[in-house]
Amino acid sequence: MKTPVPQGPSRSDATAAPGVRVAGVDGCRGGWVVAHDGGAYVTPTFAPLLEIFDVIGVDMPIGLPSSWGRSADAQARRFLAPRSSTIFPTPPRDLVHHRDYVDANRDSRTRHGKGLTQQTFNLFPKIRELDELMTPALAERVVEIHPECAFVRLTGRSSAPKRTPEGRNERREALEEVFGTLHRPPRTPEHDVLDAYAVLWSARRFAYGVADTFGVGEHDERGLPMRIVS
Repeated sequence: MKTPVPQGPSRSDATAAPGVRVAGVDGCRGGWVVAHDGGAYVTPTFAPLLEIFDVIGVDMPIGLPSSWGRSADAQARRFLAPRSSTIFPTPPRDLVHHRDYVDANRDSRTRHGKGLTQQTFNLFPKIRELDELMTPALAERVVEIHPECAFVRLTGRSSAPKRTPEGRNERREALEEVFGTLHRPPRTPEHDVLDAYAVLWSARRFAYGVADTFGVGEHDERGLPMRIVS
């Protein structure tokens, strides 16, 4: 058995704080894949989850900066080195309304002196969906979690890239030691399901009050915390 970092619930303890309904959520082609005590499923929209779960971890930015760059992202990249490229830069809020990549990239260069990657632009619809729901009060129970940070906390080391067979096997084995056999919704890519369960693991740590946090004390212009929990 691999040795985890010695913080939070052990890998064999998959129980969250008593009476707290916890979910781990990752964006997927059909909407959002949701991992929880009873398994996993896909929902087309995020809002209904707020009525079902008490604590939600989600692999999507919460707290959007006024310019490129958040301390949380920089700290998470240092934590993940040499896998730091898995942390995408968080876009400024004044860019995410764009529906066209060329326009968004041009606007980013004009306003902020920096180009926009296609990968980050592809996240804009889900960033918008989540940002429209978030309030400072809601941010007390809906937290941003990066799956790669969760996996490093869980296993104590970096894994192979998640889209490789070796990477998927490493992640699946680590998560099954905690959750047992993982449920995979039909037609959902395995890497999205693994990410959702990894987010669930860190969301449990947050529910316990023992999670680690990058970007402590930083907030955006709307008062949302710009942090990554793991």
